[in-house]
Amino acid sequence: MEILINNQSHTLPSSSSLDKVLNVLSITDRNGIAMAVNEVIVPKAQWAQHVLTEKDKVLIIRASQGG
Repeated sequence: MEILINNQSHTLPSSSSLDKVLNVLSITDRNGIAMAVNEVIVPKAQWAQHVLTEKDKVLIIRASQGG
């Protein structure tokens, strides 16, 4: 299935979860990350259960420190 991740097109197997998105992007450090699907924030505790569908728009935000 085709989805958008941070406005870039990606192809994932059907019934992929948000955890799968992080694996595909090789994101292993999940601290400080927030994810939204179709502009709705998904709590970290639900990432493994949240199944994506065709044309979903996933936004991944990483907190950063700075000054």
